[in-house]
Amino acid sequence: MFKPEAIFIPMAAQVAVTAVVWCYMFYTRIAEVQRLGIKQQQFKCHVEFQLLVKNVAGPSDNLVNLLEMPTLFYAAVLTLYVTRWTNDTYLFLSCVYVVLRALHSFVHCTFNHLMTRFAAYLVSTLVLYGIWAGITYNALANAF
Repeated sequence: MFKPEAIFIPMAAQVAVTAVVWCYMFYTRIAEVQRLGIKQQQFKCHVEFQLLVKNVAGPSDNLVNLLEMPTLFYAAVLTLYVTRWTNDTYLFLSCVYVVLRALHSFVHCTFNHLMTRFAAYLVSTLVLYGIWAGITYNALANAF
């Protein structure tokens, strides 16, 4: 058995994945801006800038993805901790979720094979919904 605080380890790992993608996005964008000789004035219009750096859109698009579904993961972790419902199963599922999200990010930021990326996204989302199904069950079981 582990301490309830262990549930924050996968949460911190998910934050680390987001931070790595954020850094990689800046690295690829800066390199592309330098390669293309893009002028500072061209940064003013978001649409124009996005068209200019479309060859390095993967990390930027992935960063947006990391601010969508993972917010439900962060909420789940906090819910599990506050309610003291953390257990081995939730810790395992949380770790699986983070590994799958990291895989999704790696694929999206590198070779971007759509079906591989989709499989990682789909399974990670099903794992997340499984976590929330358990939370919902616990809430209903303890509400009455």
